[in-house]
Amino acid sequence: MPTFFSAPTCTAWCAPPLRRNCGLLELDLSENGELGGHAAAAALSSALVHNTTLRRLNLGGCLLGDDGAIALAQGLPGFPALIFLSLYRSGLTDVGAGELANAMAQECAGPFAELELRGNPAIRLTGVVALLTAVEANPALKSVEVDGPLLGRSGGAGTEAAEAAAAAVTAIGELLAERRVAVEA
Repeated sequence: MPTFFSAPTCTAWCAPPLRRNCGLLELDLSENGELGGHAAAAALSSALVHNTTLRRLNLGGCLLGDDGAIALAQGLPGFPALIFLSLYRSGLTDVGAGELANAMAQECAGPFAELELRGNPAIRLTGVVALLTAVEANPALKSVEVDGPLLGRSGGAGTEAAEAAAAAVTAIGELLAERRVAVEA
C-alpha cells in the first residue's frame, strides 16, 4: 500500500534524511496530492543541494503548482547528482515551466538531462519557448517531455499561439533527436 505524505510530513520526515543520504538513487513520491506546494518543494530543494547520490526524483501528480516548481528550480543548478525530474500533472503553467527552463539553461545545472512535464495543459507558448531555449543552451539535456498545447476553440490569435507552441514542441523534439544521433554516431 502506498504511503502518502503531507507537506509538513515531507518537510519533517523526507528532507532531513535526504541531506545525509549516501545511497538512495531514486525517490518516487508520485501521485501524492497532499505533498503539493511551495513548503514541501522548498524542503526537498534545500535537501537535494546537499545530496550527492539521488539521480531520479519523481514528483508527478503531486500538484506542486508554479510555487513548487519555482522552489525546485531555485535549487536545480546546485543538485550535484540529479539527472531526471518528473513533474507530470503538477498544475504547472508558463511561469513554472519558465523557471525550470531558466534553471536548466545555466551551465552549472550539473548532470541534469531529463525533465518530464506531460499533463500540464496550462503550459502554453511562453513556457514551451522557454523550454526550447533551455534545450538550445544546455547540451546536457537529452529529454524534455511536454504536451503540445491545446488549440484554441475560437480560432484567431489563440489558435496561432497554440500552433506556434506546437511548432516549438516539435523543434524541441527535433533538436533532442539530433543530439541522440550525434551521441550514437
